[in-house]
Amino acid sequence: MDSAGVRHGLMKALRLDLVGPGPEDEELAGEVLPTSPSKWYLTGFLVPRDASLEARSDELGNDELEQVFQSRAGDDDEAPEKIPVRRAFFPSSMGLSLLVPEGGEDLEAVLLWGDYEAVAKGGG
Repeated sequence: MDSAGVRHGLMKALRLDLVGPGPEDEELAGEVLPTSPSKWYLTGFLVPRDASLEARSDELGNDELEQVFQSRAGDDDEAPEKIPVRRAFFPSSMGLSLLVPEGGEDLEAVLLWGDYEAVAKGGG
């Protein structure tokens, strides 16, 4: 394989890992993720600004933070108090900066996206 082929393979692997499959990845069109796309892919995730609170946020978004319980020594009769966890909001917009050559008159942009839907575990 030549250097261009190696570069193409690396770029595809990075894109699949960070953003997810695109239209050219037909073999992955029906992928089923073990968790929500926002937890599976690191980039490329936007939520409509007017979406419901449940769709725009993850109530358990800070689960990575250690769940700490406060209790008083010797107080086995009472349930420990749970420390409140902040709701994590998903991004609904993004910015992009470019450098264009002086005198450039046209700029072409290609936008691609994927829609995910929830499926029952073990189903498809």
